[in-house]
Amino acid sequence: NGGSGGKRTVLEVAVKRKLDDILERLSDRQTRPPVQSEVEEHSPYTYFFVQECERMYWLVSEIRLSLQELDSALKGDLSLSAVMERLMHSLYQDTLPEAWAALSWP
Repeated sequence: NGGSGGKRTVLEVAVKRKLDDILERLSDRQTRPPVQSEVEEHSPYTYFFVQECERMYWLVSEIRLSLQELDSALKGDLSLSAVMERLMHSLYQDTLPEAWAALSWP
């Protein structure tokens, strides 16, 4: 655990570096996706576009929230849950976290 005695493991240091890098790349300002009723032209393409914007919005929201929670756990502010531990190992191993993959494509 990141809060235990102030000592960090190699895994925690590497994950913290990746976590910070990803959070830095995410925009602080997240725009809500367009709603179908707000779109002027109604076609299969615009419907698909709105759907993809919504999917991306929820994916980015999950990425941001899960990384912020993991960051808090590494600082010792939260207990490290099993979900956070899986996220930490995915980041360390450069694999796509399950929770992110579940939201990325149906």
